[in-house]
Amino acid sequence: MKNPFKDWGMQKVVVVDDPGKYPPEIRKTLDGRSRRWFLQSWRVQELAPDTEPIYVKSWLYVFGMLTLMSLVMLVVTGIILAFFGPEWWLNTAIGAYTDAMHYWSVQLFFLFMFVHFITVFLMGAFRGKRWLTWMLGVLAFMTSVVTAFTGYASIQDFEAQWITTQGKDAINSTGAGSLFNLLNPGQIITMHIVLFPLIVGVIVGVHLLWVRKHGIAAPYDAREEHLAPAIEETAP
Repeated sequence: MKNPFKDWGMQKVVVVDDPGKYPPEIRKTLDGRSRRWFLQSWRVQELAPDTEPIYVKSWLYVFGMLTLMSLVMLVVTGIILAFFGPEWWLNTAIGAYTDAMHYWSVQLFFLFMFVHFITVFLMGAFRGKRWLTWMLGVLAFMTSVVTAFTGYASIQDFEAQWITTQGKDAINSTGAGSLFNLLNPGQIITMHIVLFPLIVGVIVGVHLLWVRKHGIAAPYDAREEHLAPAIEETAP
């Protein structure tokens, strides 16, 4: 007697990526329209390309990824510090090491981001339809500065208290003092570990999507044969 459970889970699911092949009852649904828009606007080859133009081999194109890696290290160490609390990172060796990793990740993050800004500006990375990508990068930088400032204010040592007191007067002059009180430690810490990291993460995520969608800007002197993705030759 044939086992009826033998082939369970072995069936292949065929995913149709051509929206024109959808039956009408699926094309008219909200899910069908959303999937059709996504497949037409964000192709898999754009989001996860397996080849890149040959000019990307230059070291000038590395600083964007270095900035992203520093941001990942910032988030990981920040979550660990927030989970264990100040008693842990002030009185234990591993806590002090994690705190130092978080600190130096901040320094590298802004260093790599500054070099990334300079290089993409000099190479005209805002050309074509990439102006929104450039503006998202600027917005991510501005939000990161505010995030770093709230983190510095969260230290609550003498120097941080002095700077936050001066910053309070500057914020009050803009009329935003009732919403952004630097002398409120609970509010500042919450903004630093919850609000602003989420905003930075969303902006950086959209920035990366736009980079993938419109491609990496070629140098001004790029030759025609370098504009196509480089294909590695395999031995016969």
